[in-house]
Amino acid sequence: NYITRHQVLLQRMYRSNIWAKKSVAIPANYSVKGWRNLSDDDFEVEEKRLNIKALTADALTWSFLFGGSMAVFIVDDGLAPSEPLNLNNIKPNSFKRIIILDRWKVTSGEVESNPLSDNYLEPTHYRINIGNTTASYHPSRCHRFITNPLPIDEARHEQYWGVSTLEIIYRQLISDDVFLSSISNMMKKATMDIMGIPNLSHMIKSGQEEAVKKRIRLAQSTMSNLNSWVKDAGTNGQNAETYERITQQFSGFDAMDIQSQNRIAAAAEIPATIFLGRSEAGLNADGSGSLNIFNDRLMTIREINIDPFLTKIDTIIAKTLNKKVPTYKWENPFPMTKKEEAEIRNLDADVVVKMQTMQVADGVIANKLFEFGIIDEDEKKTVEDDFKLEPFDIEDHPETNEEN
Repeated sequence: NYITRHQVLLQRMYRSNIWAKKSVAIPANYSVKGWRNLSDDDFEVEEKRLNIKALTADALTWSFLFGGSMAVFIVDDGLAPSEPLNLNNIKPNSFKRIIILDRWKVTSGEVESNPLSDNYLEPTHYRINIGNTTASYHPSRCHRFITNPLPIDEARHEQYWGVSTLEIIYRQLISDDVFLSSISNMMKKATMDIMGIPNLSHMIKSGQEEAVKKRIRLAQSTMSNLNSWVKDAGTNGQNAETYERITQQFSGFDAMDIQSQNRIAAAAEIPATIFLGRSEAGLNADGSGSLNIFNDRLMTIREINIDPFLTKIDTIIAKTLNKKVPTYKWENPFPMTKKEEAEIRNLDADVVVKMQTMQVADGVIANKLFEFGIIDEDEKKTVEDDFKLEPFDIEDHPETNEEN
């Protein structure tokens, strides 16, 4: 039942089953949708040269499909791949390329068992098959993608890789195939042709069975639908053969099919609006709730799987450019429409106007304007520097003194 261990089966499902492919490809592609905004233009140039965005999508796709993938950094630091990457030896143009491999191209070495090690519970080296060459690579020159991790005891049986998404949704995929096959079989019997042959029973009893079979085959050869029955037309003076067609009406299949597809989408943790390519059903339903949940999942994938990968890459690029590692900000994979942006700006403006009406301090308003993206950090700092609270004395109120 552990289909993660069956590479060929996973490949065939990915190539031949549309729901299997979508379950794997959609979260991978949407995780890099919008991508990131770097604070340094030189890093963006290197990022495009290395094709990092597309390679990240590939790494996630094979990780979802096979339970893991590997990114190999081809860096010329003057050392063998089996040696730790020496950042001090990296010079301009040393970062050659990144190669993405699925888990079946990688053999894990001995696992680090020292809890004090940075690579605890990770292999101390990898045997990697690139082309026709197999070589040993140090973990500092690689990055593992495991999008569906397993408990430690289960991971040991998978050479410390994860589980395929297709194994998780396998039962739903099989149920959907069985459902479609059942519908197909029922539809074949929805229309039935019935031939009536006079004295059929007498002909069979009198040894004319072959003649009956020959007549039936001749009749069926002229029909487009071979779903036919034969009955005795009786002996009450009717010498002509009879023919009738019975059609059965089936209903409810559309709703059942949608429910089956929705279950697959739910198992794959993908909104039906994206998975099935249709609008949200129901009155005033816009799909925003399911998209928000899916967006949270994408953010998690970015934080757990992509950010550590980019950190390694940015560190190497920084050495080649002799610069500091820049900051970056993720773009929303579901950007707002102009109408939505205008509505939010109006709401933000209303908040600022109310704060001014309540005579809120300028510094607090500046923070809120910066939070809304209306002013930048320099403008915010200018307002904060210019804002000074004038000292004042608290005067005794006469009525208060009388009461005391």
